[in-house]
Order: sequence, then C-alpha cells, then structure tokens
Amino acid sequence: GNWLRLLLGHKPHIIADSTLDQVFKPMIDTGKERRILGQWIDRDKAFYAMGWRVLEHGADTIIYHGGYVNGFRGEIAFNRKENIGICVLMNASSALSGNCITTFFDFWQTLGIEN
Repeated sequence: GNWLRLLLGHKPHIIADSTLDQVFKPMIDTGKERRILGQWIDRDKAFYAMGWRVLEHGADTIIYHGGYVNGFRGEIAFNRKENIGICVLMNASSALSGNCITTFFDFWQTLGIEN
C-alpha cells in the first residue's frame, strides 16, 4: 500500500513528482502490443517507460506492470490523474490474474467518483 501511495505521488519527501513524471514518461511505442491488456486498451497508444507500461484506456492513462514466475504473479496498475490504483499479488494460478486490473478500473469508472 505504501509503495503504491509513493508511485501515486503521496510521498514527495521520498520521490518528487518531477522524478515520477520522468519514470512514467512514454519512451518506446509498443504499437500493436497484444499481450498487455490487449482487449481493453487502445493498442495504438501503448508505450513502454522506465520499466512500466503506459497504456491509454479511453481518456485515462494507466501505468501498469505485471509479471509471472514459478507460480507467483503480481499485477500493479494506477491512474495518477484519478489518484487510484490496485496491486494484486497471487501465489497460485487463477483466472483472476487475467482480469483483475480491467475489472477494477471498469468498476471505478462506473462509480463516477471524482478526486
């Protein structure tokens, strides 16, 4: 939770917003990337930053990273503008890993909550 808060900019005494801006700045156009939330994002607007995927979903920019090794899976994604994010850690294979990020942000959008 604290790490996610840091990535959202709530710990400026540790890392400045200007540094976060640089870390999450799109650097490489990944074009028609299909592996990363391919049915959910605008694949023409998918980029790679410094270790993070920068994905456009409608009017929102989602910063994302995920991984899988030896049966363990981690998914983290956040929207800096809306100040919302999710981190899911799993120690077993599950269908949840394939849809937890999209379900979370789609649900958030239906709530219509503003910061």
